[in-house]
Amino acid sequence: MIRSKERTVQGRPSVTVISAAIPQMSPRVGCCRVPWQRVGNSRIAEAGLDFELQSRAALGRYFTAVIKVSPDQPVVRNGPYHLLRHPSYAGGLLAEVGIAVTAANWVTVAVFVMAWVAIIAWRINIEETALLSALGDKYRSYALHCKSLIPLVW
Repeated sequence: MIRSKERTVQGRPSVTVISAAIPQMSPRVGCCRVPWQRVGNSRIAEAGLDFELQSRAALGRYFTAVIKVSPDQPVVRNGPYHLLRHPSYAGGLLAEVGIAVTAANWVTVAVFVMAWVAIIAWRINIEETALLSALGDKYRSYALHCKSLIPLVW
């Protein structure tokens, strides 16, 4: 749902919650043949979720499930935002990788990662437009010096 005056977009479905059950249904081929690998992969997922939560905490009252920029909102540069413009999505991506790899099926890994990247690329595009429109040169300057999702890459 898009509201032109407020520039809001309906929040994403909880891909992380949905994906937690799917690896249990996937056939095991190719990876995670020993228990310690699954523990390691679940730690990757936990690290991603922790990064996502740190991002939300850094935004404070400006965090919303819908894309919405408040008139008094500053450009947040503390916490994970000094590394990335969209660290919450990066944390979600890392969590998805950890969950998908735990499935022990490379097809599952590929599908989960591609789906997550497609969803967040769409949201980042809308979010960037809203932030540039509302915050102008302050956000544009921040965007020039800080990658969007993956440090040193994108």
